[in-house]
Amino acid sequence: MKIIYNTRFIREYKKLPGKIITKAQKIITTLEKNPFNPILKTHKLNGKLKNFYACNIDYSYRIIFEIENDKIKLLSTGDHDIYE
Repeated sequence: MKIIYNTRFIREYKKLPGKIITKAQKIITTLEKNPFNPILKTHKLNGKLKNFYACNIDYSYRIIFEIENDKIKLLSTGDHDIYE
């Protein structure tokens, strides 16, 4: 699948701590190969984000994304506050 980076995602990604960016790079590579790899703990979101998915970078940090045909749009990243 092809990864597309939303401008909001890029802004938030640059603000992540260095060790989280390193982990996120690995997660994005895995996401590109298989967005439902069990390592990612991908889950469908609810409420106002019901059309999107999230996966774990680590225990505290997440990536919110959308799957559209053969593309994965990375929309937002950060700690649990990104769900608000």
